[in-house]
Amino acid sequence: MTTTTGQTTAPEVETTLDPSATPSARPGRRRGDDLAAWLFLAPYLLLFGVFVLLPIVLGVWISLHSWDFTLPGKPWVGIQNYRDLFTVEGKDWKALRAVMGT
Repeated sequence: MTTTTGQTTAPEVETTLDPSATPSARPGRRRGDDLAAWLFLAPYLLLFGVFVLLPIVLGVWISLHSWDFTLPGKPWVGIQNYRDLFTVEGKDWKALRAVMGT
């Protein structure tokens, strides 16, 4: 298109507000693609849950109890085990530093 001054302008583009006329956010994706992705992820998620998340949760649970195999019940002690671990009385911090490698 040319104006009276001789400059070329871009042609006008007609816009619509019809949502069905606009391209989708993810062109080419189908509902079955999501299912396929979850099916490929399922073995990983299962193994990750069993071998990573479950041991972490059980380890924290056990650490909050007085865990002794000879006791019939495992009494709840809360964070007392952690208080005992980090109190200075009777601990050989030099041995702990040697184990940690510092």
